[in-house]
Amino acid sequence: MKKLFSVLLAAFLFAVVNPTKSEAKVMYDGAEVVKGQTGKMTFKKDIKVYKKNPDGTFDSLMVKRNNFFKTYDIEKYDGKTFYQMGQYRV
Repeated sequence: MKKLFSVLLAAFLFAVVNPTKSEAKVMYDGAEVVKGQTGKMTFKKDIKVYKKNPDGTFDSLMVKRNNFFKTYDIEKYDGKTFYQMGQYRV
């Protein structure tokens, strides 16, 4: 009986001391916030966003109204503000 009690006590202490880790998702306005994210852009009208290729050319993508992108960086060039959204920028 003492062995059973000591085994159950050890199991209980192990479970209390080492609980399973759970990562909570942080949600903002219906989207998950991820590490490194500085904001979220929701577009009010259809707009083109651009991706710079390694050879210096740009590819564009048309984003429809009410879609959103997560922003990761803000850059300013020649008095203009550019928002980095993964590979794309606007």
